[in-house]
Amino acid sequence: MTQKYVLVADDEPKMRRVLEIALQKMGHQVAVASNGREAADIVAAGGVDLVITDLRMPEMDGIELLQHLRQFDFDLPVIVITAHGTIETAVQAMKHGASDYLLRPFDLETLELAIERVLKGAAVSRHNQFLRQELERGWGDWWAPAAPCRRCMS
Repeated sequence: MTQKYVLVADDEPKMRRVLEIALQKMGHQVAVASNGREAADIVAAGGVDLVITDLRMPEMDGIELLQHLRQFDFDLPVIVITAHGTIETAVQAMKHGASDYLLRPFDLETLELAIERVLKGAAVSRHNQFLRQELERGWGDWWAPAAPCRRCMS
């Protein structure tokens, strides 16, 4: 997997640091934010490939961050992590576009697998979007022969 720019948004300094170190060991560049508002500003500055956000944070929580990203058409994969997970919050996160939802504590291998899967899915989605745009753009008659071929006429 190539190096990606990953944003970690978590209000717990120790969790931010653990995730930062783990992501750097995985070969990624990492930015950190202590709440959703800071994370939104970093995303708006550009270049972010993946957001990993806590569910519960001050100022703007993980769900509000997801809503903000979708409202402003930031088509980024987002992994939500939480120690306070419920079925309701998992459903809410997925409805608002979360790519994955992990309960803490989790092992780093689980996180790494989730990141790989989410980034691969995002790449496929980007390729599909590009192909749809190309189809909508149309290709005109570039492929049609100038005159019917004699073998095709018989």
